[in-house]
Amino acid sequence: MSEPGHAHRIAGFIDRTGDASGVRANPVHVTASCLVVSPDFDRVLLTLHRKARQWLQFGGHLEAGDASVLEAAVREAREESGVQGLEPAVDLPVSASIHELPASFGTCRIHADIMYAAVLDPAEPIAASPESLEIGWHRLDALPEETAPDIVRRLPGILPRIRSALGRSGTS
Repeated sequence: MSEPGHAHRIAGFIDRTGDASGVRANPVHVTASCLVVSPDFDRVLLTLHRKARQWLQFGGHLEAGDASVLEAAVREAREESGVQGLEPAVDLPVSASIHELPASFGTCRIHADIMYAAVLDPAEPIAASPESLEIGWHRLDALPEETAPDIVRRLPGILPRIRSALGRSGTS
């Protein structure tokens, strides 16, 4: 399904449940994530997620104190990267996806994820949270083998959206 289709399905889920936090008893949880890219768009900062055992963008469940999905995405990225000053590149989502989860995630079987983006200088200090086995910068042309297939597939479409939202073109 196309990403606009995913966004529509996620919005429908929120409308039906009245809860973007993805009530924990429900097998479908709405999540907020943040893809962190380098200013030249040739690297991404990813986390080797402890439960998933895959390299992913930063993200997680919405919490009661989150005023918006964007706020949740930025909070998750700050917590998981150790970069407290991290700010979103744009105020609109850059992607949406619905994906099944392995049994290690417990009763949560599906994440309906809304992704935002941030730009960060790779020279900034980073620190992994307990949710991660490690975090690190990866060149787009040399992503680790354990990178989630969904991310690998979607990156070529996401990066031009971020560039466009920032008013940049090409590889600059």
